[in-house]
Amino acid sequence: MTPQELFNTVYAHLLKQNIQAKMHDNVGCYYRAPNGNMCAVGCLITDEEYDPDMEGMDVVGLRKEALLPDWMKPHAELLTDLQAIHDDSQPDQWGRLLAKVAREHNLEVPTQ
Repeated sequence: MTPQELFNTVYAHLLKQNIQAKMHDNVGCYYRAPNGNMCAVGCLITDEEYDPDMEGMDVVGLRKEALLPDWMKPHAELLTDLQAIHDDSQPDQWGRLLAKVAREHNLEVPTQ
C-alpha cells in the first residue's frame, strides 16, 4: 500500500465512522472496539494481522513489541500522525487535521 492509498483508506474510514473508538475508561482508544469501531490504524489491520495484545499501545509501542505488521513499518510516521488525530481530537476537527497531515506528508486529500 502506498502512503496515498493508506491515507485515503484512513480518511474515508474516519469521516464515515465519525466517532472515536474510545476505551471504556475514555483514556485510550481501541484498534478494534467491542462495538466494531476502529481507530485510524485499526482500520488498516487485517483480521490475520490483528492481535488483542495491540490494545493499549500506540504505533511506537506496536513497533517496539514487534506487533506492527511489516508492511506498516515504512509508514510509521504517517500512522503516528493519523493515530494522533483519531485519539487526541474530536471528530468535527478531523477533516481539517487530516488535510494538514496530507500537506505535511505531500499527499492529496481525496475528493468526495
